[in-house]
Amino acid sequence: MSWIPFRRALLSALTLFGGHFLNRRLDRVVLVGTLLGAAVGVTALVFVANSFDGRFESAFTTGVLNGLAVFVASIVLLSTGFTFRDARQPRGGPLTITMRVIGALLSLFGALILLVSASLVVVRYAPVSDMSAERLPLAGEIGGSSEGP
Repeated sequence: MSWIPFRRALLSALTLFGGHFLNRRLDRVVLVGTLLGAAVGVTALVFVANSFDGRFESAFTTGVLNGLAVFVASIVLLSTGFTFRDARQPRGGPLTITMRVIGALLSLFGALILLVSASLVVVRYAPVSDMSAERLPLAGEIGGSSEGP
C-alpha cells in the first residue's frame, strides 16, 4: 500500500481541507466547511443569547467551549477518515490554478481554526499563576471612587 493516503489524511487532520483538495473532492470541502461554520455559528449564537443579561456563568461558558472542542475534534476525525478513504480511489483531473489558490487559503484557514481551538483548550486548563490572585480595578474604580454620585 502506498503512503499517499496516510500523507493526505495527515494533511487533512492538520488543515481540515488540504487532503480533500488533493483528492479533488470538493463535496468534502463543502461538507467540512458547513460543519465548521455550524460549530462556530452555534457557539456564537449561544454566547450572544447568554449575554443579554450582562453576565456569563463560568460553568456555562466552560460547557460551551468544551462542546466546541469536542465538535471540532469530531470534524477532524471525520475529515481525516474521508480523506484516507478517498485517497485510495483514482483521482480526477488535474487541479486548476483557482483550485490550488482556494485550497491553500482554506487550508491555512483550517489550520488557524485548529490552532485557535487547541489554544482555547490549553489556556482554559492552564494552571493559575500567583499574579492572577491580585485584584484588578473595576471600570468604575479607574480614575475615581467606586461610590456612586
